[in-house]
Amino acid sequence: MADETRAAKEKNAEERTPSQKRGHERRAAILDAAMKRFATHGYRGTTVAAVAADAGIRDASLLYWFPTKASLLLAVLTHQDAEQARLVRRMASEGGRAAIDRIGDWGAVMEEHVDLSALYITLSGEHLRDDSDIQAYFVRRYQATVDLIAQFFREGLDRGELL
Repeated sequence: MADETRAAKEKNAEERTPSQKRGHERRAAILDAAMKRFATHGYRGTTVAAVAADAGIRDASLLYWFPTKASLLLAVLTHQDAEQARLVRRMASEGGRAAIDRIGDWGAVMEEHVDLSALYITLSGEHLRDDSDIQAYFVRRYQATVDLIAQFFREGLDRGELL
């Protein structure tokens, strides 16, 4: 099913008009610029104008795609979550001990993607003590990670792979 979904997305990408391709590329450039800016300066220290400048567009163009700074951050996090979910699916495919052994692969990816690591660390630290949607996002994200790792251990124990 995942291969069918990927094939459908690739087919859709091929069928895009030049204008749609430019729009897709522009959105990707905005998300990349925003990720780097949020990772470096945090949510509070990032302005829409700075992200627009980094992406090589005007503020109004950025606001066309993302009407608020909060919606921009949410789009960055959603995009990164989708990328991380693909990695986790590969890592967890066998479950149990095999998945536990692959946790280091996830760590290696985080080391390779310094901006992504900085994004998560900066934003979670910046919102550690507030009651914001961003703080709630990280609480859910970290709990899901703990739950997934616990699942790997349960599977390993159930299969007799762990003592």
